[in-house]
Amino acid sequence: MKSTRDKRIVDDRTAIVVGVWAVLAVFCSVGWGLPTAEQMLDELEGIPLPDQTINDRGHRIEAVVAYVEAYTTLGARFREQYPDHPEAVEIADREVSMVVRIRGVAPPTKWDAHLAQLQEWNGEVVARNPIYRWERLSSLRSQVSAARDESTEAHRKACREGFEWAAANADDDGARDFAHHIVTEIGKTGSAAELTAWFERFREAFPDDPRSQLPPNWEPAVEVGEPLTLTFEDVQGRTIETATLKGKVVVIDFWATWCGPCHAAAARLKKLYDTYKEAGRLEIVGVNMDAERKDVEKFLAERPYPWPVVWDAKDRYSARWQFTAIPHFLIIDQKGVLRFKGNTSQISNKVLEYLDPEAMLVNEDKTGLPAGILEPLTEPGASADEIFEALGSATEPDRDTVSAEVGEAAVRDAFPLCQAAHAAKLCQTAWTFLQQYPQDARCDRVLEIWAGWINDKEMAANPQVAAKVAGDDYPDFARQAKMLRETLGQGHDRLIDLAELIRDAEQAKVGGREAEVYPAIKKRLIDFCEAKPDDRLNVPAYFRVMGAMKKAFGDRDPAQEYGAPLRLVATDFEGRALDSAAWKGKVVLVYFGYYPQWHQSMLRELWRKHHGRGLEIVELNLDRDRDRIEAYIQTGKAPFEGSNKEADERVGWPVVIGEGNIRRWCLGWVYSAYPSLCVLNREGRLCYAGVGWARDEIKLGDDWYCVARSDAIEVIESLLSP
Repeated sequence: MKSTRDKRIVDDRTAIVVGVWAVLAVFCSVGWGLPTAEQMLDELEGIPLPDQTINDRGHRIEAVVAYVEAYTTLGARFREQYPDHPEAVEIADREVSMVVRIRGVAPPTKWDAHLAQLQEWNGEVVARNPIYRWERLSSLRSQVSAARDESTEAHRKACREGFEWAAANADDDGARDFAHHIVTEIGKTGSAAELTAWFERFREAFPDDPRSQLPPNWEPAVEVGEPLTLTFEDVQGRTIETATLKGKVVVIDFWATWCGPCHAAAARLKKLYDTYKEAGRLEIVGVNMDAERKDVEKFLAERPYPWPVVWDAKDRYSARWQFTAIPHFLIIDQKGVLRFKGNTSQISNKVLEYLDPEAMLVNEDKTGLPAGILEPLTEPGASADEIFEALGSATEPDRDTVSAEVGEAAVRDAFPLCQAAHAAKLCQTAWTFLQQYPQDARCDRVLEIWAGWINDKEMAANPQVAAKVAGDDYPDFARQAKMLRETLGQGHDRLIDLAELIRDAEQAKVGGREAEVYPAIKKRLIDFCEAKPDDRLNVPAYFRVMGAMKKAFGDRDPAQEYGAPLRLVATDFEGRALDSAAWKGKVVLVYFGYYPQWHQSMLRELWRKHHGRGLEIVELNLDRDRDRIEAYIQTGKAPFEGSNKEADERVGWPVVIGEGNIRRWCLGWVYSAYPSLCVLNREGRLCYAGVGWARDEIKLGDDWYCVARSDAIEVIESLLSP
């Protein structure tokens, strides 16, 4: 069995052989006259392919880069000498594919220059290359998405650039979809006049696309909570205007004759329609999406619907909503406000939520949720001991158990209802204990249960379930928090502060106020954790608050832009004091997670190559088992099956354990998930934060080679460059 050192020698020899091959080929062409085209083609085909068995990521990439360098060098010479050869274009196309892929795993400057040379030689080859197109499309999509959060001006600029590229590549399905996506993006934020102008551009660029035939007065989709008025013409020629139906709940049902789930949903809607139509409380409009009008007319002749049916000619009505599956529903309340849009197997519940909440069915596919799920944990008048025991023995719903009782088809919708019921029961029971026994020594533990569940997202999303469980003690956070402060007095404020902090984080909305909302909540979290650094409440506080903020704002701290100073102060596993301030003048990579796993080879490669050049690495490991950590440091092997098979040497960089100081450090940057990385430049300022890793493949010859792109490596190597 070869050692790691032996493998490295073999890998290095592979790169040398490929390099010598390219040099000899060039030398021969200069020293002994121009080779024939056939000779050069043979040389290209004869370049040794990289060894597929190379395990070390760094050496595998070096071998792939060496092959691409040799191929592109000879390819450029071939085009120079035989520009009109029939295979010149094919060789150039192959080079484009390789260069586009390899630029992500090697410094891109050189490859960008080669790509520019190819564009100068034959821009059509580059523009039509499918891999180049895909990468360019992905890049433009990312630009449009990022610009949306920056400003309207930046968003429109990115949209224009993306649309121009899509129009120039109108034969590409992805380009057409991207152009239509841009138009719908404009529709969400722009005026009707702007949207009309963009649709005109879409029609000019893609005249054969069915979506280009939408009328110029096509309107953007409306978000839930906003007023919505719709106008239809049904198959009998009658005009239907939802504006005339105020005072009723209106359901728009997008369906097709060939859709089985659509018929099942229609049967449920018919039961509601029969009950509430005569009272003037419900109206339904079916929007049929069959390709041919005759199909829906034939269907209705055999199985007539009691409500108006509209044929969606050329996606006239459905395109604005951008859904990908049917049935799809819109629910408009009595005031003309859109309350729901989407697909659900619980459509009766969704309609009843706004039509007649008292009549709601908890589960439409069975007689009810699992037995006892809505029953209280204790009987009225229970003692403090009985309530405390019930709280301690309550178990969260199990998805498999729920599925066994309600059926697999219904579990997707039923399980969140069970989770909501569980949260409501815990809140209601804990609230009862705190109100009835405020002097009990166990109040802190019960208050912790209340604080942990009062902001449960499933309970908030299903208020009808919480109301059925809790009744008059419905978990109203503001009211209960105020009463608890008055009832329990000082000494319990920290738990209530935690609940309020989680509530504010969960309810945070972007709305253009990120710069003031996010820092305020983040500061409260830091103050909460620093007030009692070793308090076990810091762990749920960190993950609940940071998780909520990440959901609201994404992987971006609007108050912590790149360039902000960060400092790490900690004690590593071996007792050494670490302070990133002492590393000024060096580049610092901080890894955060449970063992490096797939980052391991990358960290080793960086440490081996750059530690002597001014790179420091710190690993913040979430494992608290000192025996496992020590074994990992000594061998480099993480304690899970199949990991780091090639590791056979001690971890060289410092490893920090202990959740307290790790999380206090991570409060300084946005990532609440793991594994993740951040990089500090030589001045101790944040210049990268992310996962640092993405799989990719490159085709060399007839085989695909797996490599891994790392934007973190690119950042580090650029910082270390002289």
